[in-house]
Amino acid sequence: MRVLFRADGGEIADISTGHIYRALRIADYLQNSVSEVLFCSLSKPEFELGWNIISSKQHPVVVGNADQLRKHAILFRPDVVFLDQYIYEQNELEFFHSIAKKCIFTFDDPGAKLSERHCQINALIHNTSTTPALREIVLPIPRLKPKSFGRPKKIFVSFGGHDHNCIMDRVLKILTNTEYELDIVCVPPSRHIVSDDILTTAKGTLLRVYVSPPNFDELLSECDFAITSGGLTFFQCLSEQLVTLALAQYPHQEAALVALEYTKAFKYIGLANTISDDVLRAEIISFITDDKEIERISNNVKLLEVGAGFKTINNMLNIQ
Repeated sequence: MRVLFRADGGEIADISTGHIYRALRIADYLQNSVSEVLFCSLSKPEFELGWNIISSKQHPVVVGNADQLRKHAILFRPDVVFLDQYIYEQNELEFFHSIAKKCIFTFDDPGAKLSERHCQINALIHNTSTTPALREIVLPIPRLKPKSFGRPKKIFVSFGGHDHNCIMDRVLKILTNTEYELDIVCVPPSRHIVSDDILTTAKGTLLRVYVSPPNFDELLSECDFAITSGGLTFFQCLSEQLVTLALAQYPHQEAALVALEYTKAFKYIGLANTISDDVLRAEIISFITDDKEIERISNNVKLLEVGAGFKTINNMLNIQ
């Protein structure tokens, strides 16, 4: 089986690297079931980081304009296409659907289903049926390590591949200057430098910074709390049953978080660039100290079924 991935990503607003990492997870998952894999990405300077990430994982990637990528795709003769885009253009969607011998997978909100060979996964943003969408998100199998919520409080902080409006730095400045014992695990964007004033923490607080860690999943699962945005990391925090505080970086993340607030399985405080530093500080301090709220979120997140997207892929491709 020959599998083609069409995805773009980089350290830029809105898109970031989530689409790239999701495609890579699927490629790794399918490695024993496929004969050949190819990644295709547009030749725009802002996507260079995405190409480098793909290459670092030892997967072939071709880069070009839209017409060149179509020619590469035709020559590759894919059985399966994974089309993971921020915005779907109908002609591109129809083209890749036409060349996929077996089926095509799309993510988020690509529009109308083209045929029975077209499988839509976690169409969450504009889908009113949010529970099935949560279930079908493509995430690693959770480790589900026991949570303690004791001292020091272990907090995972990451805002994906792009720190929009410096929200990560704002959060870290608050966490590293409190009277509470905290063990902070921070994964910044790959080209982001954490400033010296943030690295100088208050007494009793430990800040560990990991840039592009190969053990990202393990680092996340070992924490009890998380502060993150509304991208894939947020959903992974839910699947690992972390008590999570979410700040949307972009309107499409806000839409997803608002749609899921009914679960009461996390705390959402709004669009990051509309929140003042004083309000952000108050929300974070309340989040890590309100024992009743922590217990409520912890109980509710355990009720969710999150991240079984690989089962959908297995069923579509008849993989045992």
